[in-house]
Amino acid sequence: MGVLDSSAHALKFMEIPNANFASKLKEDYGVTSKEEYINAPQSLESLGTKTPSAQSPLNPEERARYAQAAARRIAATLGLAPAGKAGK
Repeated sequence: MGVLDSSAHALKFMEIPNANFASKLKEDYGVTSKEEYINAPQSLESLGTKTPSAQSPLNPEERARYAQAAARRIAATLGLAPAGKAGK
């Protein structure tokens, strides 16, 4: 499971974003990576639940636990609070 904020163009030409994530853009591009603007992918594999894969699909109960844990991690990363708990 993942959250993807990208375009098909960016997915097709990943060389530049990957170089940006690693702060290794080629000098001839005329730009440098700025740490505060690098939006590198983050793994959702260490959630304390089984992680789905093609080789090891989750049963409905495991999938629900994984989805809940992933949603909590994503919300925390984005600084979101559960409904009714904002500002607490």
